[in-house]
Amino acid sequence: MVKETLDTTDVEWSQVIVRIAAKTVSMRQGDVLEIIGNHPSFEAVMRTWCERLRKNIISVTTAENGVLRCQIQF
Repeated sequence: MVKETLDTTDVEWSQVIVRIAAKTVSMRQGDVLEIIGNHPSFEAVMRTWCERLRKNIISVTTAENGVLRCQIQF
């Protein structure tokens, strides 16, 4: 199992999805991708994306500065 981190903080929202898609190409079953972001709809979009692609959300946490961390297992 590999754990990768993708920081999308302050990245334009249209580029966030592109970066996530590019990162997921190399992910294998059991790997974990932690995505860090601060977009207002970040959590809702991540949950919808995982539901559609049948990926498991391990956790979603919020830091004091409002930055979200979403861990997804493939």
